[in-house]
Amino acid sequence: MFNHRGGMQIFQWNGPFGDFTELHPRQLGYFGRNLVEGDVVKATIIGNTITTYINGVPMLEATDSVWTDGQPGIGFFKRTYGTNWDLAITSYTATSL
Repeated sequence: MFNHRGGMQIFQWNGPFGDFTELHPRQLGYFGRNLVEGDVVKATIIGNTITTYINGVPMLEATDSVWTDGQPGIGFFKRTYGTNWDLAITSYTATSL
């Protein structure tokens, strides 16, 4: 999950709506500034290691051995101070390694 202020967290979705487990509760990723048009957010899963990137720079890493297959996703979130125009995806690509 990425937010417009450059923060990120890695979660495991447990199936039911709203049922998530944070995979790195003591480590938060932060880019150091708000995201702007042209920034590239990326996540990779290699084995059980999940890594997030902004503009090609590794930002946050977690491991998850619960799921060995499935369909990963990238999401955006906002807190009460955010507005609907803070984030937009202009291009999306998914590949298999």
